[in-house]
Amino acid sequence: MNDAINAMLAAHPRKAVFSIHSYTRQFQGQERPWDAGFLTRRDTATAHHLMDAITRAAPNLKLALNEPYQIDDASDWFIPRYAEARSLRHTLVEICNDHLRDHGGITRWANLLTPAIRTLLEKAA
Repeated sequence: MNDAINAMLAAHPRKAVFSIHSYTRQFQGQERPWDAGFLTRRDTATAHHLMDAITRAAPNLKLALNEPYQIDDASDWFIPRYAEARSLRHTLVEICNDHLRDHGGITRWANLLTPAIRTLLEKAA
């Protein structure tokens, strides 16, 4: 997979990359109250841009920076290897899986993330 990603990034240079995951509301007995987390180590501006755009569109959502966990080299490979190493704008987006249980929830998050990412890319142009 590494060769495929390297080839794609070489053939089609990017301004930003995103990794989108889901997480459970509870983990090891701990409540995770956030609706989504925006994880980064080096590019807080991109994470804040996404959080701000989504907050404007859906102010009732509880969003957090670097929750439900933090990026580390031992457990996260895409952002460290492909975003940070290339100095690309980036965020690892974690969405609580109770928002993604049906087509409507998935569509809602696609509709929240798409314009947020689009405006970020337009600003970077």
